[in-house]
Amino acid sequence: IRFFILFLSLTESFAQKNDNVMVLGYRIAINGPIPTLDFSYGSPDTGAYFSPIDMFEGNASICDSNGIMMMYTNGISLVNRFQQIVPGSNFFNTDPYNSANNLTYYRIPQIAIIIPAPGQSDLYYIFHSGVYIYSGNVIHPGVLRYSKVDMSMNGGSGQMTLRNIALLTDTFSFSSLQAVKHANGRDWW
Repeated sequence: IRFFILFLSLTESFAQKNDNVMVLGYRIAINGPIPTLDFSYGSPDTGAYFSPIDMFEGNASICDSNGIMMMYTNGISLVNRFQQIVPGSNFFNTDPYNSANNLTYYRIPQIAIIIPAPGQSDLYYIFHSGVYIYSGNVIHPGVLRYSKVDMSMNGGSGQMTLRNIALLTDTFSFSSLQAVKHANGRDWW
């Protein structure tokens, strides 16, 4: 029993903290802050960012392995921990739906997810869906794309180095973009 408890405590000490801060979106007041939940100390603590982008449901965020916020997105643009739009990322996820409606954020849950590049602490991938209009007003995610961010660039504030690279084109379900860490503890599914 002592070995098992020691193993659990060692396992927890090496845990990644990539999901410590969740940017929730939806400003309560015009030009007001965007609410966050911070799990750095166990129980969630509320906070807020005065962000340069608007958000609603299509948001994703990621922290480094120490739990420090690195970046977050509203599904269309990307912001770094200094509350600046990451160079090269403004309107990185454009499609006929958001272009035709002049959208500056997505109102579709789980439109994007950010994961760290395996074995490269400064590189991150954003996997994101684009929306296409089918048969009049019926819309569906129609493409899965990725963009790449190098947080070592611009003095640690990051830069998007690849954007909007198509991986799959098909009709996908809404609210279904997920990532699961591989059993090897390094890769992602």
